[in-house]
Amino acid sequence: EGELSLAELGAFPYDPALSQRLAFNQYLLSHSIPPKTPANKVDGISALCQYIRWIGFFVGALFPMMLSLLTFLMERETGELRFLFQLPVTRRNLLSGKCLGVFVLSSVSILIIPLALFMVCSALFGVGDPRYPLECLDGSFLPTGRFLWESLISSVVAVAFFTALGVLLSILLKSTSLGVLAVISVVGISVFLQQLSLPFLDWFPLRSANVYSMITESTFPLWLIIVVQLISIVGIMAGGIIIWKKRDLI
Repeated sequence: EGELSLAELGAFPYDPALSQRLAFNQYLLSHSIPPKTPANKVDGISALCQYIRWIGFFVGALFPMMLSLLTFLMERETGELRFLFQLPVTRRNLLSGKCLGVFVLSSVSILIIPLALFMVCSALFGVGDPRYPLECLDGSFLPTGRFLWESLISSVVAVAFFTALGVLLSILLKSTSLGVLAVISVVGISVFLQQLSLPFLDWFPLRSANVYSMITESTFPLWLIIVVQLISIVGIMAGGIIIWKKRDLI
């Protein structure tokens, strides 16, 4: 507060972030939350939040799509798909089973890395305080405990979306090389859209890989973004099923 008063008196140049730092520390005081020290800035919860912010968005989009690509295109190229079509099972059930398998495997695989990071950092520097806040774009503060729960829900939905998108691309394309190029392009577009600060793009499903940004920077409610994602998943899967049933995939 003294620093802010001196800045207002013109004793030194005013820092636009000063008021926000003051609000942040007032939040800590009002909730009896101790400030972070250099030793515990990398505790389990903080490390998990940083992973979600900087790495999770890339893995969450790339891995489900690549797994879908390998599951479908490689089976077509090896002739295994021809054998599966001869089994007494409908194409729709076959596609649904494969999509469910890719989704479950992707979800489990994606959770392994952050959980391992959380356990290692917790063992070395402590678990951390789940009440400690994250600063949102609108100036409000979000407890990290709530952020992690919302991140888990959002990540599951994002994995489902990119799984469905990867399956659709695998159905439309006929070679693994084209599929890899398409996946890299989609991930690149997703990263590019995340850099744009346009409010009407907050709900766009391709941005859903960046869970951190979606929760802390979006101007739309999280539930509305998830609803849009779920509708997109249903639409993509419906289109994939139609193409899968009618197109010669062998």
